[in-house]
Amino acid sequence: MSKCLILGPGKISKKISERNISYIIFVDGGIKHRHLFPSTIPSHSIGDNDSNSSKETLETLLDTDKDRSDLFFALQKVPHKLQYLELHGFLFGRADHDLCNLGECYAFSQKTQAFLNFYSSKNILMRSIVPISRHEIQYKGLFSICSLIEQDIFLDGDLRYKGQHRLLPLSSQGLSNHSSGKIVISKHLAPLIIFYKDDSCSSSTQ
Repeated sequence: MSKCLILGPGKISKKISERNISYIIFVDGGIKHRHLFPSTIPSHSIGDNDSNSSKETLETLLDTDKDRSDLFFALQKVPHKLQYLELHGFLFGRADHDLCNLGECYAFSQKTQAFLNFYSSKNILMRSIVPISRHEIQYKGLFSICSLIEQDIFLDGDLRYKGQHRLLPLSSQGLSNHSSGKIVISKHLAPLIIFYKDDSCSSSTQ
């Protein structure tokens, strides 16, 4: 399936496959990663230039005196037809930036019903899944689930903790569950964020 790749100024922790990439957005200092991808892939660069240490010129130059992050404005550039986003280079240890970037992506997912894979510099995958009837994820290991709003979810599969759960915003209720093969999530009304140890998982939706 076609996806939009969004690259920030932080370190990219893994080799990114060019497969299925239909569009790339380089956010501010993320323009330094442009050389990693063929020029045949449509792209756009945007930011206020405060983290751009390269000689590249940003196509959309934002005002430094603004009340939203560069990532917020970059998300507005995502082509409407692309419902799968992969983000790299945004989570690098500043709690205020990391939390706000995650919040912007969550709001975007809630508004557009887009799926987001958000990679950190430590190769932890954060996946935002939108509310459809059922998600089935093949994964072995520890994982955590959180929500930015209060909502009920139902967990099933090869899990240590199953059943109906009410998640409070950014609570520890979904912290450190364990899967021995399959995670099944259903009955949620808003996007959920799942934290994995790595990206060695596959998923399907119904």
